[in-house]
Amino acid sequence: MHKPLGVVAIVSPWNLPLLLLTWKVAPALAAGNTVVAKPSEITPSSATLLAEVMDEVGVPAGVHVTPISFELGGKNAALVFADADFDAAVAGTVRSAFTNSGQICLCTERVYVQREIYDRFVAALATSAG
Repeated sequence: MHKPLGVVAIVSPWNLPLLLLTWKVAPALAAGNTVVAKPSEITPSSATLLAEVMDEVGVPAGVHVTPISFELGGKNAALVFADADFDAAVAGTVRSAFTNSGQICLCTERVYVQREIYDRFVAALATSAG
């Protein structure tokens, strides 16, 4: 069963600002969520243009613009919870971490695993990556 989460926070980088923003905004809106977007401070015009176009086509007004800042300490963390499809999480993490030898800005650099499945996940990840 798919249902909206509510408010989705989206952080987009400076490279490919419009493309990477729309990759995140479109599915969140399609699922019925409200979106708060934090574009790169280097390329804010793309997010402004997207918001203007969305307003013109009649997308309902949502959250008021508020200056915010996120510090994520790097890029692309993977979060693996105990109730995840374990095999799919391992396969997805391997694929997202090692695509093109890990030399893509979309590759996972950090993996956070819920304590209950941590040891099993690390072992499976090591086997799959080896």
